[in-house]
Amino acid sequence: MRAVAFIDSSAHQSAEAFYNWCNIEPITFGGTVIDTLQVSSTYAAHKLSLRGVLKNISYSLGPGEGAVIVGHGNDHALLLPLIKETTQKLTRETAVALNNYLSGFDKRKAADVANSTQIRIRSKADFLGLCELISDVRSLGLGHVALRACNLGATGIAFMEDLKKLFNCQMISGPMVKDAYVDWNASQKARSPEDFEKVLQDNAVGHLQVWGTAPNRVAFHVKQSPEQQKTSSFSLSSLARSATAVQAFLQEQFSTTKPFTYRQGMIVPIHAFYWKNIIVFPNSKFYSQLLCTCPSFKEIPLPMYIPPEESFTPRQGLISRIRSNIQERRLDRRS
Repeated sequence: MRAVAFIDSSAHQSAEAFYNWCNIEPITFGGTVIDTLQVSSTYAAHKLSLRGVLKNISYSLGPGEGAVIVGHGNDHALLLPLIKETTQKLTRETAVALNNYLSGFDKRKAADVANSTQIRIRSKADFLGLCELISDVRSLGLGHVALRACNLGATGIAFMEDLKKLFNCQMISGPMVKDAYVDWNASQKARSPEDFEKVLQDNAVGHLQVWGTAPNRVAFHVKQSPEQQKTSSFSLSSLARSATAVQAFLQEQFSTTKPFTYRQGMIVPIHAFYWKNIIVFPNSKFYSQLLCTCPSFKEIPLPMYIPPEESFTPRQGLISRIRSNIQERRLDRRS
């Protein structure tokens, strides 16, 4: 499915560069990948607004196509201002208020709705212009809207349902955990396989997450400062066992239709979900399980969907599930 990525660059500086090389975003349903969004172009703006997103969607997308919207978020709001002239963000209450107004709520009270605590747009003309853009986007009948902002789906599907109605798309998704785009310097290589193993056993290193099998193994170490916690970002350092390990990792964990070759010293923008020192990359099966998708697979099972053997919720066993599927070392305590 063709898509365009709309990015708040003040929230995620590396997101535009990421989608310029990694142009495939998975579409999931009940923890299973059923389709993909192919990002054909990106639109990035400092302090992106909902009006800016809607305006560019109406210009650049057609029926059945998709959008990736990247910004800050939390469990009750996509933190984009409705318009640049207001501080009001797209909360669930705001989405409900907009949906009610556009569904036939007394149009004579446009000024009252615009100045309500859920909207807070002083200008009636600006409010009506925003509503017109929403109507234009609704008329497109978009396929999938991928919201990539922290914790949007953390409290369940209700917020996603309100946003799906707002965009009038077939499906919509948002992460249940932290979401980040970071620049990765993968240049550090072990001098030998033996040195690589020594690092894994070094108690001073701390918590490591190890990807791959020999000789293509990469060990990751995540740090998050108090300032980074505020912006949902982190620092990612790594040690590769071999020169080919980084290329193998990128090819397995990030899908793209564009040829991509890693070169020594290259800074690679990457995308990952992050929760309690665990990082989950787009091609990991846990990526799809950490997305809340509307409509819910529990309500509308698709023919190609095979239900998992057990339900999965991130707060009740993410680490234990990941531990059983990837090689991980906890080196923060001496043996």
